Amino acid sequence: NVMQWNLDYLARQQPVLPATDGGLARKVKPLLRVAERETAAYAVLRGIDYEVEECPMAAGNTINRYKEWLNRLEEESPGMKANFLFGFLERGS
Repeated sequence: NVMQWNLDYLARQQPVLPATDGGLARKVKPLLRVAERETAAYAVLRGIDYEVEECPMAAGNTINRYKEWLNRLEEESPGMKANFLFGFLERGS
């Protein structure tokens, strides 16, 4: 969905989602712009236990492949993931 710029999906990935007529409460994602590695580093520094293992249900999932590709691109071009995220959010608004 992300890689194909599915606009319906993008619209649901914004930092603040309004309440819906169907009864869903307003949703706020305060850590949306914080990288996974930054979150893990914070947990380590603060002594907070967290799950390191990948979800066993995610084996063979395309999202893991995309994640690996993005991580490799980030190694080659630092800041690329942030630029991708910001472009993703901009197109979805």
